[in-house]
Amino acid sequence: LVTVAVIALYVAAWFGTASVLKNQAAQWISTQRQAGLAIEYDEPTLSGFPARVIVVYPAWSVSAPATAGGWTWRTPSLTLWAKPWTPLHLNVDLAGAHTLTDMWTSPDVVGVVSAARADIQATLTMRGQIDAIAVDVSDVKAANGTDGPALLAIDTGALAISGISAGNNTESTQRHLEMDITNIAFPALGQFGVFAPAIKTARVKLDLTGQIAAGPLPTTLATWREAGGTLEVRELVFDWPPLSVSANGTVALNDRLQPVGALSAKFQGFLEAVETMAVHGVVRKGEADIARIALGLMSRAAEGGVPEINLSVTFQDGKLYTGPLKLMDVPEIVWPTIVWPSAIAIP
Repeated sequence: LVTVAVIALYVAAWFGTASVLKNQAAQWISTQRQAGLAIEYDEPTLSGFPARVIVVYPAWSVSAPATAGGWTWRTPSLTLWAKPWTPLHLNVDLAGAHTLTDMWTSPDVVGVVSAARADIQATLTMRGQIDAIAVDVSDVKAANGTDGPALLAIDTGALAISGISAGNNTESTQRHLEMDITNIAFPALGQFGVFAPAIKTARVKLDLTGQIAAGPLPTTLATWREAGGTLEVRELVFDWPPLSVSANGTVALNDRLQPVGALSAKFQGFLEAVETMAVHGVVRKGEADIARIALGLMSRAAEGGVPEINLSVTFQDGKLYTGPLKLMDVPEIVWPTIVWPSAIAIP
């Protein structure tokens, strides 16, 4: 009797998780259709018993109206899955090929994006709100047409956002974001002069503090700023040989919703960059010699004896500074009026 009861409970959990998956997908599809998107697919299939609950939407297609760009996205199938014992962890499998039109291509050219792995996991609270999102991709390629050269290639990429639902109506809300991408290449564009053909590493860790309310983006940003919202850059690493940069600091918005902040940055590989620029004829030999002397005076030996330059970088009033020296004017940001969504709840 105990065995039968356990089996019955497990079967009930499996079908309960299946209901959560299908209801969540149906709510999202309904919301997007109300927003003007045309979403089409063949009859969904349910499988995976007993280890997983898998819902597959064959011949998945999404088209935007002409007023929203008229783009389309098609893929042979879209897969949702979850484990029966973790129904609050919903997964979307986007591995495979996707065809896109009118996004970055002309109307007569179809863009193709493929990935050996492309998993999205959403973690829900007990109230059905999305609390965390994790994205994991590998071997990503984007090209014009099925036979065109790759415009973009990424070896691996990971994105994690946590604390999405926590305290939406409080000023103490904190959300954490981490992103790590390796080997970002642009094969169709060839060489980048002084830089290597691939960006070796791009990594960022951010803490977003402050209230984020649903509504048009400018309104949401104004509310966040007035509540004392800040963006703490815990780690920013950018390694594009021969140059590498690491930074951390704080960013906020002024009363015109323009970014202001201060960062502490470290630069390595600048002497090699100057040498490569001279070899490629980007700068003349005399200019390269002067640059090497000036950079050498500014640098100090870091761990391993590698020359390193430490700079304080600030931006305010539409200008970018290093110390008291103005580097450049920063273009004003015009925020789009897209609507920041509220938390998604299970119906």
